Amino acid sequence: DATDPDGDILAYDFLWNVAGSIMETETPELDGSYFSKGQFVSVLVTPTDGTASGSPAEDTVTISNTPPVAPIVFVSPESPVPGEVDIVCSIVEDSTDADGDAVGYTISWLRDGSLYEGSTSTSSLAGDTIPADAFGGEETWTCLVTPYDETDGGDAGEDSIVTEPDPVVLYPHNNGIGV
Repeated sequence: DATDPDGDILAYDFLWNVAGSIMETETPELDGSYFSKGQFVSVLVTPTDGTASGSPAEDTVTISNTPPVAPIVFVSPESPVPGEVDIVCSIVEDSTDADGDAVGYTISWLRDGSLYEGSTSTSSLAGDTIPADAFGGEETWTCLVTPYDETDGGDAGEDSIVTEPDPVVLYPHNNGIGV
């Protein structure tokens, strides 16, 4: 904050410079639409009491990458039966990247809270399917879909399901006494 020896109320003039171009705004904040990742942005702030101006202060930053936002994902079916149907993770809403970078995805699975390192297959994204013979009954399966751009990974989107109990299989049995 600047001070005025006369005790006058101060205002501030802002002069923004993005990659060598002066911006047509005099606000204390510069909207993200004015700059892109990797650009240098500086601001020159000059205090004024309406009669005289004080010494300006300047600061410069380099705009960093913004990682993509988490996608919205869905695991189906809702209650799969072991050995009967695969578990599939789908992206319902794609990630967005504020920098306009292309977004890719990695998929990982948790079984009962622990990283699953067994076999997977692909329906639409690499590793998005757990085969029906790879899970048992009453297990919690969580699909984590992590977005990434050319620089950083974002937060994972996730969804979970609980498998049905193992199916009961009845076998005919005759132990010789009619039971």
